[in-house]
Amino acid sequence: MTNTRKTPSRRFARALISALALSVLPMAAPAQQHLRFATAQAPDSIIMRCCYQPWIDALNEGSNGTLDVAPYPPPFAAADNMWDRVTAGVADIGNMITYATGLPFQRTAVASLPGLASNAEAASAALWRLYEQGMLDDTFEQVHVLGLYTPMALSLYSRTPVQSLDDLAGMRVRSTGRETSAALTALGASPVSISFSEAYQAISRGVVDGAVGNGNSLVVFRFNEMLEYEVDNVSFGLSVIAFIMNRDSYANLEPEARASIDAWSGERLSRHLGREQDVLRAQFNDQLIEAGTLHQYSLPEEERALWLERLAPITETWLAETDNGQAIYDAFVAEYNAVLAEIEAAAN
Repeated sequence: MTNTRKTPSRRFARALISALALSVLPMAAPAQQHLRFATAQAPDSIIMRCCYQPWIDALNEGSNGTLDVAPYPPPFAAADNMWDRVTAGVADIGNMITYATGLPFQRTAVASLPGLASNAEAASAALWRLYEQGMLDDTFEQVHVLGLYTPMALSLYSRTPVQSLDDLAGMRVRSTGRETSAALTALGASPVSISFSEAYQAISRGVVDGAVGNGNSLVVFRFNEMLEYEVDNVSFGLSVIAFIMNRDSYANLEPEARASIDAWSGERLSRHLGREQDVLRAQFNDQLIEAGTLHQYSLPEEERALWLERLAPITETWLAETDNGQAIYDAFVAEYNAVLAEIEAAAN
């Protein structure tokens, strides 16, 4: 009778052959993680094309196929519900305008103080550095913060030239929020709160004779068709936008996917977005000036000093109402000036 029992050496040889055979089979590709990015931008918007889409592409390309970040335009999420969409996990990533949430972002509003900053890249970098130092609002702890940036600075645009406080006295001007309303009131104007969707009609009908806005307001929302005059050397502050991510969505990322997100977060993302805003601002201004629909006016130093004197109490109020306000203000100014000097040096 033949003995068919396998000896240990034969069993080991068979196991080794099987293992070698498996080792040459193609490895399964890592599962691709789909992330919903609520952009609050139309797919064909200039902000989407120049600012957000390049970031999306960089994330996907840097993830070795493990990420599929996809833009979700409105009505998936909008400014007034972006925070809720992201924290609830409906959106994995979103871009949130801090003042539109109704949540306490008092410290972060340092960038919105009038007369303080006008360069978006420098302000964006300064904000991120303050965030890294733990100086901004605790509200951010509810999300994973990817970056902080400011759109192009806000200026005063009007139907007729404004060259002095006397020209501005009593003028009805569309404001963008609490800070700009306070600034307009301090300068003697009459602020009017009007949504973007209603602003064009309000300007065309003479409900207001001016607006606080920027190049995006002029070009995208066509304010330039009626408001041709800008005071270009008094900043009405900068809005703050946070790129935020649901904490669980971030925690559940695979290593390669997380590495790609991390590589394009922080100051790198903040400066990219701010820099693109500065580029757009220059392009918009050149385009409108060439078309004859924008006339910029710089206040003489003596007149500008009067405007800044009127605006100073707004900063004083913010300092008094903000915990650790003076330290935050001083740190923001120092970081802003440092980055601005670096930008100017690189340009020369």
